[in-house]
Amino acid sequence: AAKEKVRSDNSRARFEARQERLEREVAAKEAKRAARKAAAEARAKSGDDPVQAAIERAKAKKDAQAQTATEQQKGTEEQKSTEEQKSTEEKAQ
Repeated sequence: AAKEKVRSDNSRARFEARQERLEREVAAKEAKRAARKAAAEARAKSGDDPVQAAIERAKAKKDAQAQTATEQQKGTEEQKSTEEQKSTEEKAQ
């Protein structure tokens, strides 16, 4: 009978510890959800539109890539003209 009492006490302790852990996890999820909701409401009130911000970032990145491509193309054209000048000078000599 004493073994059964110890066994049941251990089981009860494990069960109660598990219940407390589950309750803490649920409370943490609720707190996180509330914080996320408050942050979303604050963003909505401040007028920041995340979709518009993403569109603007993509547009800026695209413009930067286009500018880089243009600069590279100019560099290539300059290099070709320099090479042509050198070959013309070599032919003249």
